[in-house]
Amino acid sequence: SESSPRRTALLIANANYTIPTNRHVSAVENAVTFQNSLRQLKFQVNLHTNLRKAQTEDTLRDFCRDIQENDWILFYY
Repeated sequence: SESSPRRTALLIANANYTIPTNRHVSAVENAVTFQNSLRQLKFQVNLHTNLRKAQTEDTLRDFCRDIQENDWILFYY
């Protein structure tokens, strides 16, 4: 029998921007709430917060490399 598709999510929440007017105070809190909901739906969740540009690129690249055929993928930024 075929195995069930993997459910995997990448959540990136940035709140600490250098320009004060760009800061999103609730971004991390919202992502944690979203993470908890996804886990209830049996998703494996990778949550990253306040990444710099290079870290974001590396994280996204690593996530994409791990995707397999028939996976259910969710990306939230």
